[in-house]
Amino acid sequence: MVSCCLLKINKLNVGSFQIELMILVTWCLYGVEARFKYGEEHPKMIQYMPLFRSCSTTRTLTQLHAHLLVTGQYKSHLASTKLIESYAQMGSLDSAELVFQTFPTPDSFMYGVLIKRYVWNGLFKEAVALYCNMLHELTLISSFIFPSVLRACSSFNDLGIGQNVHGRIIKCGLESDPIVQTSLLNMYGEASCLSYARKVFDEMPERDVVSWSSVISMHVRNGQPSQGLKLFRKMVVDGHEPDYVTLLSVAEACGELGLGLQSKSVHSYAVTRKIENSDNGVLSNSLIAMYGKCGELHNAQSLFDRVSSHCTSSWTAMITCYNHNGFYEAALDLFKKMQESKTEGNAITMMAILCSCARLSFLKEGRSIHGFIVRKQLDADDYVLGPALIDLYANCGKLNTCHKIFDTSRDRNETGYDEADSRKS
Repeated sequence: MVSCCLLKINKLNVGSFQIELMILVTWCLYGVEARFKYGEEHPKMIQYMPLFRSCSTTRTLTQLHAHLLVTGQYKSHLASTKLIESYAQMGSLDSAELVFQTFPTPDSFMYGVLIKRYVWNGLFKEAVALYCNMLHELTLISSFIFPSVLRACSSFNDLGIGQNVHGRIIKCGLESDPIVQTSLLNMYGEASCLSYARKVFDEMPERDVVSWSSVISMHVRNGQPSQGLKLFRKMVVDGHEPDYVTLLSVAEACGELGLGLQSKSVHSYAVTRKIENSDNGVLSNSLIAMYGKCGELHNAQSLFDRVSSHCTSSWTAMITCYNHNGFYEAALDLFKKMQESKTEGNAITMMAILCSCARLSFLKEGRSIHGFIVRKQLDADDYVLGPALIDLYANCGKLNTCHKIFDTSRDRNETGYDEADSRKS
């Protein structure tokens, strides 16, 4: 019925009465959405909710917007909030911003919807700027605001603003909100502030799998795999069942520490719980890399062979395993099979193959890979491939080529400097 109504609206020849009639019929068929943000009922606007959900194009949404303007319903906070959300979901942020800017008294929930959409579209500074503007306009702030703002702070790595947001959370009395706490935990983790992150985590009255996974991951990422495994054991003892996200960090920790026996236990757990392939192969790739770092090449190969559909990540993980264990020719052979399967490598794949060529001093093959990088515009001068190319040509005795790559590099990172300087000396 809704699709039928929208089809009629699309014809642009219906008046206000017909639209209201269609809304009434839709309301009767699909029921009433009984709540808004504070649990208040908005009978006039609630009946529009099914049509908002049924607008699949900006054209139908614009027509519904026009109707709201004509009937004066746009003055409702619910109507304008739904317009902002709907326009943003369809990729029309300009229209969403216009609705927000023309609304005389936007509330916390309306601010929150636009901030959230900014974050989802990668506009992190705009999200923080809108949040700062909101602080000047409103005194009552919903907890709905803070997870998005903290995500924005994490994304452009501004710890100062993040700490200010934390202060505002405390001032609003929301420091015990579980969703806000998890967002704070992630924000401090992204900023590598483990002491602050642990303080937030330790003060959580209730910890779920998400918060445990976050704190384990941040320790592993910041060079503390042993501490990550200790937290994992405590998580299990406390009765929480790990998911594949948790196991990704645990597998990485086992690999970094070279714990072969524990690695097998992690793999066994994933198989027993049937979560090995529940994430489109991400965990399987992590387990392959884990086995490679632990010197368990046979187990890595067996797992790789059992993967039903290989992607770039799985090929790259196995190639890296061969390199890590000194089987450079096997890595090159596997790369050839990867090409035969029509799977294209990414920058990480190319770095691994350049490493194989460098260790074997295979100049011809290395140049071929260099040409592939240039043709595929994989950016040979970036911080990943630049040093790898320098290492290749240096091992093959082509120091002039090394320095040409180094001199034309856009990002002269410390690794590149060290590599070039060591070869030069």
